[in-house]
Amino acid sequence: MGATLASIASNKIEIENLICWVPVVEGKRYIREILALQKTGENADLDVDSTTLEGGGFLITRETMNEILSLSLTKIIPTAKNVFLFNTDDLPMPNNLMAEWSNQNFQFTHKTLSGYADMMATPHNSKVPHSAIEEIININFSGSNLDKNIFLALKNYQQTRFDGYTYATSAKESMDAGGGFPITEILCRIPNTPLFGIFSLPLLRDTESKPTVLLLNSGSVHRMGPNRNYVYVTRELLSLASMSFA
Repeated sequence: MGATLASIASNKIEIENLICWVPVVEGKRYIREILALQKTGENADLDVDSTTLEGGGFLITRETMNEILSLSLTKIIPTAKNVFLFNTDDLPMPNNLMAEWSNQNFQFTHKTLSGYADMMATPHNSKVPHSAIEEIININFSGSNLDKNIFLALKNYQQTRFDGYTYATSAKESMDAGGGFPITEILCRIPNTPLFGIFSLPLLRDTESKPTVLLLNSGSVHRMGPNRNYVYVTRELLSLASMSFA
């Protein structure tokens, strides 16, 4: 849905480049796929609230479903100067979208990239499509004065610290705590690997007698977990004076 949401946003604000890799062209088809995923998954026999949909561990409310069902990318005209549509060789070509966008005022480019199917495999089998990502980066930075390696300049051992406030697990606890309690989050890179994580710990609290909880993601699934569950788990752990690394 990321490319589809980006297309919707580009319809409202002018941007330089819009890059879509296998976007959701029709919302109805996407919801049908999620329904099929739910029926074939481990939760197929569970009673699911009629107002929600769960597929692959991600919960979709009825309100969100209705909005997705009304989406049709062929009816959205981006205001970007350059629009890149990347397809994969194991899915049907979005011919209707290609025909619609190729007749617009922006510069339209279509290309097929490999690696999408491996990226979308089950978490423990998924593979990051490095070559495709590299090609997309090169296209995005082509003709730009920006340095594409600017985000890779951090040293392997460098740590970036963020101090702030978080709230407890309920509104009452947040109010009792004076609206929240101070925490720090440290971006930690593991030496000699491309791995990294966020080390979270509460400030002004005794953490020596409490355990540190390690939250691991599966394969290339985002480290925040389904529906940002790891964020909520971390905040609850922090309210109990425990530390976490995710």
